[in-house]
Amino acid sequence: MKTNRMAGFFIILAAIYYCWNAYVLPVRADEAYLYLKSMGLSWSTLAPTGLIEYILKGMDFFGSSAFQLRLPSIIFISFSALIIYELTLKISNIYGAWFSMILFFVSPSITYSYISMTPNALLIFCFASYIYAFYMVTSDKDKSVKYYVWMAVSIICAISVDFSGILILLNQIIYILIKRDIRSDKKYLLVIILSSAALMIFAACHYYGIFDLFYKYPVEFGNHFAYRLLLFIIIYLPVIFIIFAAIRNKKIDDTMLPLFISCIVFAAGGIIFSAVYDYDVRNLGALLIPALVLSGYYYEMYGYKITIGVITTVLMLVSVYTNISSNSFLKPKYMDNIRMYESIRMSIQDISGSYGSCIFSYDPQLSSILAYNTFTYPEACTVTECRSVSGVFVSKEKEDDLSKFFSEVQEANIYRFMSIKDGKSTFYFYKVSGLKKNQQ
Repeated sequence: MKTNRMAGFFIILAAIYYCWNAYVLPVRADEAYLYLKSMGLSWSTLAPTGLIEYILKGMDFFGSSAFQLRLPSIIFISFSALIIYELTLKISNIYGAWFSMILFFVSPSITYSYISMTPNALLIFCFASYIYAFYMVTSDKDKSVKYYVWMAVSIICAISVDFSGILILLNQIIYILIKRDIRSDKKYLLVIILSSAALMIFAACHYYGIFDLFYKYPVEFGNHFAYRLLLFIIIYLPVIFIIFAAIRNKKIDDTMLPLFISCIVFAAGGIIFSAVYDYDVRNLGALLIPALVLSGYYYEMYGYKITIGVITTVLMLVSVYTNISSNSFLKPKYMDNIRMYESIRMSIQDISGSYGSCIFSYDPQLSSILAYNTFTYPEACTVTECRSVSGVFVSKEKEDDLSKFFSEVQEANIYRFMSIKDGKSTFYFYKVSGLKKNQQ
């Protein structure tokens, strides 16, 4: 009981540290992107990422500070850590549970979700909740109705947050194909049916715009193949360890089988999703949950203390470097010096307020962070996707061909900044009107 209280204290201490980070670090471009999206959200929206936008829309009643935007992520990650700790306790002892929790906190994809407001934190929580309920049912520890409901809700919420949540539904189906005796479990089958129906509804909402009444901003990812491959290797270290340990010991207990199957399904699915759909590899944090739990089990059962110590050290160093360096390959391309955007808040306000309600850019993240740093939150647009026809076009390079997109172009201001961290930065602002939508 004392050790459990210490684990709870450790989680709270980590949450306090990230609350401080959330308070002092400025809002990033991807965070502003989602926040602006949530402001125009229709409450009937069901498309993926809609769930996190509902939460942000609710948080907006209390303000739009960086701390308030990131608080949901801190809460979701903290509860995910608690779930991992409690689940590992069911298959291992205190030491294994502690190790799983620490490995969770030092994993690069987890720490990034902790320090920023993205759908990743909610997705991690959905996966952790599902794995807990899934293990309770499939290991015959507790087949109460609450765990079947828990599974169904976790799957549906995960799919609503991101389509990679489909992997949970796939795990449900693959497990029933491997363990035929569970086919007689009607409640398990009902979970699959309800989740499949929800998937079809979300797919219709996403691709056909049913109930999807808010404006969608395009998303662009900039990781190169070599960096992505390296990230896979680093982030998947717990998965690689689990496969190695299972092969070397030539034994998978029946109680471990559900978690091992989930580990393989999630890991393989993450690779396929990233290769086919060009997903950001930082989303893989949610897929590591069963591997982290099993790592605590193998740590205690077979004594891979040196191997796991090395894995933990590598992940911790990568996480620390990611948090303190803008050159980390985990950082997306738009993570530049955000303080400069705050410094031109009033100027942006004056320009956009007097000449339209839109901030145009070729880069949606740039227009989003600039739109966030005004008081009126104008619409963030690109020249190919926008509801407005006039506003301000912003670029980091001088633009000479804007006339092909707008009927009227007038240079407004040039901002030059000098940063010790990022060097010289220049922004060109143009007053534009008459967006030529018929040419797009």
